[in-house]
Amino acid sequence: MNDIQVTNLRQKAIKGLAWTSVGQVTAQIVRYLFMLILAWFLLPEDFGLLGLGFIVIDTLKQVGEFGIASALIQRKDLDGKTINTAFWANLSANMLIGLLTVSFAPAIAQFMHEPQLKTVLYGLMILFPIQALLLIPRTMLTRELRLDQLAKADVIGEISFGITGIITALLEGAVWSLIIASIVRQFVRSIILTIAYPWRPRFQFDKQSFQELIQFGFPVMGSALFSVSIAKLDYFVIGRYFGAEILGYYTLAFQLAVLPTWYLANILNRVAFPSFSKLQDNIQQLKRNFLQMLEYFMILLTPYTLGWILFADLVIEIFYPDNWLPTASAIRILTIAGLMYSFDTVVNIFYAVGRSDLRLKMLIFRLCLLVLFLFIYGLSHGMEGVAWSVSLAAIFSAPLNLYYFNKLTGANWSESLKKIYLSFLLAILASGITILAQQNILVKHSLVNLIALILLFGFIYLLPLTFIYHQQIQTNLSLLLQRYHQIRRA
Repeated sequence: MNDIQVTNLRQKAIKGLAWTSVGQVTAQIVRYLFMLILAWFLLPEDFGLLGLGFIVIDTLKQVGEFGIASALIQRKDLDGKTINTAFWANLSANMLIGLLTVSFAPAIAQFMHEPQLKTVLYGLMILFPIQALLLIPRTMLTRELRLDQLAKADVIGEISFGITGIITALLEGAVWSLIIASIVRQFVRSIILTIAYPWRPRFQFDKQSFQELIQFGFPVMGSALFSVSIAKLDYFVIGRYFGAEILGYYTLAFQLAVLPTWYLANILNRVAFPSFSKLQDNIQQLKRNFLQMLEYFMILLTPYTLGWILFADLVIEIFYPDNWLPTASAIRILTIAGLMYSFDTVVNIFYAVGRSDLRLKMLIFRLCLLVLFLFIYGLSHGMEGVAWSVSLAAIFSAPLNLYYFNKLTGANWSESLKKIYLSFLLAILASGITILAQQNILVKHSLVNLIALILLFGFIYLLPLTFIYHQQIQTNLSLLLQRYHQIRRA
């Protein structure tokens, strides 16, 4: 790509990142607000049962897609024949998986010692055909960096989830409140994305195109399966050995401590993967772009991690019913794993240069670590033991991501690590001062105390960053103002 094309791609990526950021952040704020409300009407066991159901659904969903979305995005040239082939292959696989889910639901429920899980799986199986219908619109909008439409679908989907969940919870729907809300959310997303990308399938299936998609997609599917296995193994262990109620506590902790990292990573991935794929022949540009992305990512995530370690007890005590108090201990542990998962964004480099096998190797290593830690410590120490197993596996596998990145791009460890140490130092400094204030100055266990501590922590962390990055801030503000005036003149 020439300089003009690189500049245009960068501008398009920045616009896409802005839309995705707004959409994801808004969607998650809406989701957390509704989940907070639902926590006052539903029991931890209800959330635990839904979590057990999604262990099965999320795992099989990756099998149904078998990496086709990533294969479509990565291809330089894409024709209608390939798109139609991808659609019919994915739809057929998802329909088959949905039928298998219904067939094996009683056996799965019996194995997990949760009789209600059978009906949960019966309800959630409708997500498979909906997911298949979403594939092409979602993938093509991502490929074309039309991420404003994806953002809109995410936000409206979460609103529909919350409204549906609250209405059905008031009708004493229990776990079915969450099941129906999950189906409505995905259905609403499918409608919005189909309107945004009004593609209609043709009865066309090309064997060669299918083989090419599978050649790239199978390693991606393998990586996704290992990733889901890592993400859901802790849910499985807690649900299987400690029950749905404990899984409900753990689910809330995971949503608060880890999922924000995943959603922020998803914001970057939606922009980075298609953008990096267009730069796959320019390794040095890929290296610079990724390191800058990692630097900004860590600036956002590090204070979030330290903040949960400091304030988990206060947040749960103030905003949630008393029966959710056991969640706080798991939050403090799992937030460490959330920070380590930020290094997984290097997968965009792997996929962009066609090395999806590296992601698979890394995930196999992490899964082995997780199984080892669960066996040695997690199973014998309850929810906290499982949380520590997840965090330790993430800590020990994070350097492998950077190792593969350095190997692919020619970067060295010093070059990679210097992008992240500043945020760690500032967050530790802010934490120390905040702890002193909490112990010696402020009144404990009050909303005013929590707000004051968060403001103090944020001020100490952000003030040095403002001076260090003042030039970048001024440049970005100038670009935003120019864009604003261009929109007004248009």
